[in-house]
Amino acid sequence: FYGNSPNEVAGYGGSLPATNRSVDPLLVAPTAANFRLQAGSPCIGQDGADYPDTGPGDDYDGYARPFGAWWDIGAHEFYTGTCFLRVNGGQVYTTVQAAVNAAGTGNVVKIAGLCTDDTSQVVDVNQAVTLQGGYTRTYWSTADPVAFPTILDGEGARRVIRVTTSGPAAIEGLHIRNGYVAADDGAGIYVNNGSNVQILNNWIYSNTVEGNRSGGGVYIVGNSSQVVTGNEI
Repeated sequence: FYGNSPNEVAGYGGSLPATNRSVDPLLVAPTAANFRLQAGSPCIGQDGADYPDTGPGDDYDGYARPFGAWWDIGAHEFYTGTCFLRVNGGQVYTTVQAAVNAAGTGNVVKIAGLCTDDTSQVVDVNQAVTLQGGYTRTYWSTADPVAFPTILDGEGARRVIRVTTSGPAAIEGLHIRNGYVAADDGAGIYVNNGSNVQILNNWIYSNTVEGNRSGGGVYIVGNSSQVVTGNEI
């Protein structure tokens, strides 16, 4: 309830359930039929424990829902940032690491947009999952990395991908760029000893190692089991 005069509710015999709210939803321009949410809207992420724990898979504009752990209240999901991921379907994550951590063995982490991080790498592939580029915020069906470029960017400050899982993992259809490590190997992709990984159809460029080390683009340690094919390095 919002903006009703002289009061929001009257003549009601009892207490309104807590699932009702009386607050400005901070819509962008409701008089112009723009019911998208502004930043700071109390509707963002509020379809929580007091509401059904399922909702539509897409909003009115076709954006995947929920963005984060809970759906927004209303027809439009509020999106921020440049990095978007889903594990098969469901929740939209905003860092590659969060999606990988949540994925579980054998799942596909679908990636859209431009992703980075503020740690020592954009992602530590610590589970047997597939990282797959070629999606958008409104298209999660079939990967098309040529039409929908997906970028993992080290920003010249960190390694892009480190593979530490021993289980089968795959890295597919990604632009892996601007990785940087000093006094270590593998700025674009570093594969730990004993890892089982496929590196398929990626674009790996502008990655740098310093300190007389090796593998600016890709460094694979020891007896790792790997397939590296179809990449531009």
